Amino acid sequence: MVKKYIFIFISFIFLNMALVPASHGLIEIDYYQKIYLKEEISARLNQLLDYWSSDNSQIIYDEFADSYSKYQVKRLEFTNRMLKKKWLPNKDTTQLDSENVKFIGLSRAFVVVNLEFYNKRNPNKKFSRAVTLNLTYEDVDLKRTWFFDLLPLLRASF
Repeated sequence: MVKKYIFIFISFIFLNMALVPASHGLIEIDYYQKIYLKEEISARLNQLLDYWSSDNSQIIYDEFADSYSKYQVKRLEFTNRMLKKKWLPNKDTTQLDSENVKFIGLSRAFVVVNLEFYNKRNPNKKFSRAVTLNLTYEDVDLKRTWFFDLLPLLRASF
């Protein structure tokens, strides 16, 4: 009787090992790839903050929006909602820490950035907030680079 339960237990373990892959379907990124990808993400983030701080929402939509954002929100709606916002980021005080970039495979990343915002009408009013941005590595119009999910920018209260 005990041999029967031991056999079932051991076969269950081997069956689980065969069905569940060790990496859970994710590709491991080596050290040098991470450094290169973090530099690319940092450059794209700086470009995004340049346009965002100068309130160029049309360029943000055209050059930085991923395909999911473009599917969810049309260009006119995005620009109208961004222009109604009262706060803009101060790109001079923003620093991307390389430990705040988290990768999910080779084509998805999350970045947590501490942004300082200032009021459009009164630049002396400021506050800081951590913003999480989702990035996707896409091929759009023969341009393979990192694109941002812009929906959190619209949903945020600032």
